[in-house]
Amino acid sequence: MKPYYLASERAAAPTSSVSYIAPVLTRMWFRWDGIRDSGHNRTGAEAVAESGSKPVQVFADGEWHPVAAYGTTCAQSAANYLQEVDPA
Repeated sequence: MKPYYLASERAAAPTSSVSYIAPVLTRMWFRWDGIRDSGHNRTGAEAVAESGSKPVQVFADGEWHPVAAYGTTCAQSAANYLQEVDPA
């Protein structure tokens, strides 16, 4: 994985259908309708406040991912984070 992506690379990056858990307090690249395609460098909390009710995407692993929830210190796949637990 590259350590840094140019704005033009982020703007041209594909959009994945894999939902991600995004960080609340860590700065990452977020975007939503009405802002530039390369996104804004914000914390998850700032992205939520600024986006209103618009769906938010986070840039991770070279792709834009829809945000399913917030709460970790780094962006990760929701499938890896959320698990069903069989009640005992």
